[in-house]
Amino acid sequence: MTKVRSKIRGTVRTGSALVLAVTLGGCMGSNELAGTTIGGIAGGAIGNQFGKGDGKVAATALGAVIGASVGGALGRSLDEQSQIMAERATMQAVASGSSDIYVWENPANSSGPAAGQVNVTRVGSNAAGQTCREYVSTVRIAGESEQAFGVACLEADGSWRIQQ
Repeated sequence: MTKVRSKIRGTVRTGSALVLAVTLGGCMGSNELAGTTIGGIAGGAIGNQFGKGDGKVAATALGAVIGASVGGALGRSLDEQSQIMAERATMQAVASGSSDIYVWENPANSSGPAAGQVNVTRVGSNAAGQTCREYVSTVRIAGESEQAFGVACLEADGSWRIQQ
């Protein structure tokens, strides 16, 4: 019974963090909201890989908060063209599976010159047996850098999907 209560508390805490992120998102522009949401989900997924019991819940919540913060900052600063370029570089890096660095640059970004790079840091598989690749992405906007981490897994249809 204690395990069930612990799981319920963890679900409520994680759900509360996501509700807070979505509620705060009502005050944001669409790029910032998307960045906050995606960053929060990705950060929560990464944080969920650490700790046990209540520690796992805390790591998930902390990861969601950090991811939402970084994602919101990037969403605020990258225009649509820069986001497309960053996504394209991410998909190229993940599909290649090599540790090569994939770069993009948009000097005409609306918040100042933007550039970034993505590279795969680890190859493995998830619990379902899908091939997955961890990657790191660095984005520079008007001289300031942000770094984010992610995981993408190979789908049955041959496409790569970023795990949120």
